[in-house]
Amino acid sequence: MQMAQILTESRVVSDLSVVEKREILAYLAGLFVLDIPGVGKKQILHEFLERERVGTTGIGMGIAIPHAKLPGLVYPLVALGRSVRGVDFDAMDGGKVHLIVALISPLAQTTEGTKIHLEALTAISRLLRSPSNRRRLLEAPDQKALFHAALAPPSID
Repeated sequence: MQMAQILTESRVVSDLSVVEKREILAYLAGLFVLDIPGVGKKQILHEFLERERVGTTGIGMGIAIPHAKLPGLVYPLVALGRSVRGVDFDAMDGGKVHLIVALISPLAQTTEGTKIHLEALTAISRLLRSPSNRRRLLEAPDQKALFHAALAPPSID
């Protein structure tokens, strides 16, 4: 799975103006609403918050990957937000988070559903594990550049 299959420019925000974790999750939840008929922002936010209660999705290195599973989806969807100032996301390393990649996957409790979810997480991981990829995302001057940076072939370093 490639980022181009799960990310659209309309779900990319180059400078999140909100500064609290819950506000970030709410904002990103709102980006999915047009792509998921019958599912509202509150339901998506609820699922994100439930996942955060299990454990933080702030994985360190300035990255958070909030994720949830929802009924009615056939394919995973991703939203990408960047906080220039950084957000306290309860990250494992205690640092501020600047890149937030939110993932919504199909609820299917099948092997295929789990496989699709893991493939999406792998695509996100390929993008974010390289310092040069993260730098490219952090330095993109605007939404369009950030979107294209997310779709560029990942560097391996």
